[in-house]
Amino acid sequence: MTDIRSSRAGVSLGAALSIALGAFVLATPVSGAALSTTDDTATKAEEARSGGLLGHEADAGLDVRDRVLPTSTQRSAADALDAVDIRWNAHGTPTSLIASDGVLATAGSSDPVAAARDFLDDNAAVFGLTAAQLDDLELVSDQKLAGGGGHAVLFRQTYDGLSAATEGLVTVCVADGDITYVSSSLSKVTGDVAEARLSPTEAWLKAAASAGRPISDSLVGEIVTDAAAKLTDWTKLTVPDLATDQLVRLRALPVPGEGVRPVFQATVVDSAAATLLGQTVLVDAVTGEVLLRRDNVDHENDVEGPFTGTALGACGPKHTFEISDDKTRTLAAVALGLPTDDFTVKLFAPRRPPARGG
Repeated sequence: MTDIRSSRAGVSLGAALSIALGAFVLATPVSGAALSTTDDTATKAEEARSGGLLGHEADAGLDVRDRVLPTSTQRSAADALDAVDIRWNAHGTPTSLIASDGVLATAGSSDPVAAARDFLDDNAAVFGLTAAQLDDLELVSDQKLAGGGGHAVLFRQTYDGLSAATEGLVTVCVADGDITYVSSSLSKVTGDVAEARLSPTEAWLKAAASAGRPISDSLVGEIVTDAAAKLTDWTKLTVPDLATDQLVRLRALPVPGEGVRPVFQATVVDSAAATLLGQTVLVDAVTGEVLLRRDNVDHENDVEGPFTGTALGACGPKHTFEISDDKTRTLAAVALGLPTDDFTVKLFAPRRPPARGG
């Protein structure tokens, strides 16, 4: 068996148009604490950066969580499944389970969701969790696969009503009466979640400082919070000097050795700056400590290189990119060039695969 650390990269995409076009998407979306962001978090963030393509400064990221290994009991339980391809993630749970004959187990129900839950309950030992804990998983989706190839059933961990801020997912594939594949990012950390002490705005300020965009004390009072009209659980912040609305919401983050922490998941976006910025930051809702930071910006040029000629009013070739989830709320495109250059950026309607009957 092979231990492979799961990737912690955030969801990102990019495209190049005209001289240079960077596009980024936010995927995927901590009372007593001072509003000041004059601590050393901004300095530390800058020290973690390195030069990148087209002026983007790649952030090395931050994750305070320690790696957790699977126990011998988990390994033995996984071996009993005759899964020839077993990979373990950084949380000590299976990244993937694939059986040699393509069948992990016989489905215990004709209903895909019930069959998936039955499999997880029966194999709780593989995940290092109890059957009761797996029963508490929240159903995210039951997706019918193309071509009648079965169902992909997705569940998510929740803690005291709060969804996991990152990872905490398990997908069970059910096809032709069998369980054929399992992939997960579940955490074995359990515990009660403390009550948040920071406000969403306080937490976002901590996140912005960590991302290298601290907000001066003189502008803090001008931040406008919009939580009443929101259609989701995100709180929208309008921040001076930032063209894009910022988002923040309360979530939970299992941290080995510390239990389950309440965190604010904040997006820090600066789409107007010469250095593109789009980060997801998790801020402890009690202490204000930054527990995780991921860079969501990526750049992609056409294989022939950036366009350097004169378009004369005509558009260059289209560059496709993929949004792999249905949670995306913000898409920002930024053109970089000389002040005398004119740019026209067109975003075309997304193409969806044709619906299949049955």
